[in-house]
Amino acid sequence: MRIILARIFYIGYDEGQEEGKFMLLYDDDKAPNPRRVRVFLAEKGVSIKKVNVEVLANEHKTVEFTKISPLHRVPILELDDGTQIFESLAI
Repeated sequence: MRIILARIFYIGYDEGQEEGKFMLLYDDDKAPNPRRVRVFLAEKGVSIKKVNVEVLANEHKTVEFTKISPLHRVPILELDDGTQIFESLAI
């Protein structure tokens, strides 16, 4: 997971938040479905960490990412309790 987790960006993340208690959005800046989720989060003012997954570089097909998303898709919202939501409309 070294490749993916090395690229964590912050979208309105509260630095005072408890360590290990945050949501992660696995996302690609160029893909349309993750953009829908980013717009929704921005409208609601939700604090979240973002992990950039380059779909054009096939990072979504790596063994490390397959452990996160067996369907090889983005976006994925990982909640603070570890629950993962795969569908952009459900997010």
